[in-house]
Amino acid sequence: RYLDIPLQHSSREVLARMRRGGNSESYAKLLDRFRVLAPDMGIRTSFIVGFPGERDEHFKELCDFVKSQKFDRIGVFKFSDENTALSYGLDAKVEQEVIDQRYHALNMLQQKVSLQKNRTFIGKNIEVLLESEEPGGMVGRGERDAPDVDGNVFVKMSPRERRNHQPGEFVRVRVSGCTEYDLTGKLA
Repeated sequence: RYLDIPLQHSSREVLARMRRGGNSESYAKLLDRFRVLAPDMGIRTSFIVGFPGERDEHFKELCDFVKSQKFDRIGVFKFSDENTALSYGLDAKVEQEVIDQRYHALNMLQQKVSLQKNRTFIGKNIEVLLESEEPGGMVGRGERDAPDVDGNVFVKMSPRERRNHQPGEFVRVRVSGCTEYDLTGKLA
């Protein structure tokens, strides 16, 4: 179970240039409500770095927001100046080198958050949808992971266990390890 809410940024000024409402405070209140209503739900979002007019202080605000909110997953996208987009005519373009640096920095920040989040699953049982085979077991995803874009759960299995399970099946997995994006475990 997860909620995918594409916030795009946290700075009121950048969001206004994107023709979007909101800011870090209003988003934090909204996210707090979701977390109260469904405390076990994962929250994923996406952000754009390098949107025209994004200054250093806007990017710092975005980083502070990501640190404080501790999202389960984020997607970070580099602004791309497409001539068919409304943003094409905006001034204050951000240099590509700066966009690349911000992209890397925000991803590195989220890796730390993701690792901390994933460590909380060690020793717990989770529901996993098995998707494919791999040497020594199968690969699947948990309820909090979007297909194709989020992490995987690597399920170690004996040859006998492997013969008894097929892709498309739900299983309970006891998590024993993690990386920034993925979990590992055995059948519970």
